[in-house]
Amino acid sequence: MDSYLSRWFELAETEQSFDGLRTMLVKEQYIATCAKPLELFLRKRAVTDLDTLAKLAEQYQDAHGSKLTQQRGNSGKAV
Repeated sequence: MDSYLSRWFELAETEQSFDGLRTMLVKEQYIATCAKPLELFLRKRAVTDLDTLAKLAEQYQDAHGSKLTQQRGNSGKAV
């Protein structure tokens, strides 16, 4: 488990600290609730901080409409 977590930090280019872990978890949880187009938009930009993530999501939502943060079912698809 430790090596998986270390690899996750490395791939996410995130500081190995409590704040880094919190940022990764919040970011991944937020992205998991987005509609697929917004999810792809955010993942392509490889955002590493929550402020930038929020700004990009808001800009995308303003440009593309407001129904982009939908709950997903167990299959990972937007509901």
